[in-house]
Amino acid sequence: MKGRLFGVGPGDPTIYSTYMYIHRIVKAKGYETTIISGIPSFCAAAARMDDSLVDRAEELHVIPSSYGIEAALNYSGTKILMKSASGISEVKRTLEEKDGNVNVKMIENCGMPEERIYERIEDVPEQAGYYSLLIVKESKKER
Repeated sequence: MKGRLFGVGPGDPTIYSTYMYIHRIVKAKGYETTIISGIPSFCAAAARMDDSLVDRAEELHVIPSSYGIEAALNYSGTKILMKSASGISEVKRTLEEKDGNVNVKMIENCGMPEERIYERIEDVPEQAGYYSLLIVKESKKER
């Protein structure tokens, strides 16, 4: 055995995580690897915002928003927009075009000293940190 690589960090290393690329390379080189599951960032964010992600039969969609979100916003239920930071301006414009049909909250650096929570899409800044995600809910449903 050459050594061991453990996958740990904020969030869960199996959900849109850079760690998995490193994991595969190290494993292919013959090292023993172990993935240690963490709390998914969107679950931590919902808890931090004191809200559920979905209720009853609502659907939950986890979407990498750096690749375009227009079609995904038509899905029913709650949408989690991951990897939004680099394209936050475009994501924000797309969500504002929904014209009040969605309730959007964003959390940046969840659980860290620099944590910031934005309760409305209008409050989301034009630049966001790497650890930012948005929770998009249909505003028609009574919560």
